[in-house]
Amino acid sequence: MTKVGIQEAKTHFSQLIERVLNGEDIVVARHGRGLVRLVAVAEESDLRPIGLHQLGNPKQMPNQSKEPLPAEILATFFETDKFASIPMPKKP
Repeated sequence: MTKVGIQEAKTHFSQLIERVLNGEDIVVARHGRGLVRLVAVAEESDLRPIGLHQLGNPKQMPNQSKEPLPAEILATFFETDKFASIPMPKKP
């Protein structure tokens, strides 16, 4: 672990970033006392894991349709006549 002062960190910030990206552990200190640690950010992914992703293989979220459920499925949850006035979208 390498400690650097605040002024040195300000002056050589881009070089410190390169060192961190190469695996070095760097702590920014004031009066010899560590304040913050510079760490590399793990690569971010556009995919969001589902459920307990810590326990297994994260999976991509399924493509969720913005269309309402068909009337026959809605009828299993609610009274059928509640949805009679709602226009159903036409399928392409």
